[in-house]
Amino acid sequence: MERKIITKEKVVELLLSYSADPTKTNEDGLTSLLIVTQASFKNDGMMQLLLEGIKNSPLIYQNLELNTEDRNGDTALHHALANGDWEMAKLLMKNGADPDTFNKVGATPLHVISRNDICTKLEEFFRLVDANYEVKVRVNARDANGNSPLHFAISRDHRPTIELLLSRKADPNVANAAGSTPLHLICDESRDENLARFYLKICEKNHKSVHMNKKDSQGRTPLQLAVKNLQPELCQLLMDYIPDKNLDNFSFPSEYRDIRPVFEATRLEAAANLLWILEILASRKCEPTLDNAMAMLGFLNDHGLFYQGHQRAIEELRQLPEDDSFVVRAQKTELIPGQSLWDLLRLRPGQQQQVIKYSYYSRIARTWELGNLPRLQQRACFAHMHELMLRDFCSKWAAKSHAAMFDHKLIVDDDFSNENLYDICTAREKITR
Repeated sequence: MERKIITKEKVVELLLSYSADPTKTNEDGLTSLLIVTQASFKNDGMMQLLLEGIKNSPLIYQNLELNTEDRNGDTALHHALANGDWEMAKLLMKNGADPDTFNKVGATPLHVISRNDICTKLEEFFRLVDANYEVKVRVNARDANGNSPLHFAISRDHRPTIELLLSRKADPNVANAAGSTPLHLICDESRDENLARFYLKICEKNHKSVHMNKKDSQGRTPLQLAVKNLQPELCQLLMDYIPDKNLDNFSFPSEYRDIRPVFEATRLEAAANLLWILEILASRKCEPTLDNAMAMLGFLNDHGLFYQGHQRAIEELRQLPEDDSFVVRAQKTELIPGQSLWDLLRLRPGQQQQVIKYSYYSRIARTWELGNLPRLQQRACFAHMHELMLRDFCSKWAAKSHAAMFDHKLIVDDDFSNENLYDICTAREKITR
């Protein structure tokens, strides 16, 4: 006897034809509709069958609740979108699923789409809403943490989604529970300036004004966060949008982003970016106080920028003959146009600003120009660059600290190391405690 195979779809069809109630819930509070939209079950054909069967049974269709929620407050539409099943989501929306319902953490279907980076689907989502619903979705709806769909798109760097949300009247100044606007998020997540540049340009395109000096719940502006996170190019971009009068009361952060893990290159980049930022801010007359400088010096010290253990190795490198393999390699390693690693090693503290800018030091660290050197020589070269780069900064604040303690002027000569200058700065702190 030939055995017939009955598919799941056929079973559902038979059950519906005998008036099975699709609104019944199981012990987990799930209806058949919610079960179909679970990730482990994904079956668009089953959903189509279920919805068509319901439409053909008026009594059942009246009882069907497309927006039944599970224990987390998620509807079938939430599940379909979270699982990336757009075909299932479309079926639900075309049959009247609510596109603007909140779950228990305040997330709407629009939050889910914005979090999952499916911009092409977001466009179709808006088209379906426009075509099938009288009430439009709340594009600025905030979840339990106060985050709007735009916050999610920004956090995940979903640029097409960002652009589409802004074109749909998303508010660029909406703040979450921490007081953070989308621009705060960009500046607080250690990103480069490219996302901020894109975001600000799209806001301009949509004639939306961004509040550049808006403070979060800790009283921090986006610029202060960019400074804290050591992002000089981002700082420069933000300052291009901020008028001088709004920089008059700028205050430097009391702490800076912790750099972990600490490698020679990350130390160099962090220090270079900090000094580069000071240079950028100084161009707009934003100068740190002595207390601000002490916070910066403490950050540099905590990350090993004043370590003097490689001085002997540096002197030994300088004494190598011209035909030594290291010297030959150092002469061929061009760090900036016209300047080699060997040229840099021969410089003494206080001379470097005639040759190399802070931005160049940052680039050297990012491009890992010294990565092929033997470990000991590599560490010595980085330590020498630390000493060169930080000399002017340490000298300036050691002199100011000395002046706060004594009447006579501090004379800084070549015998001083940056560590010595740092000790002078900390001596003032110890006296004033």
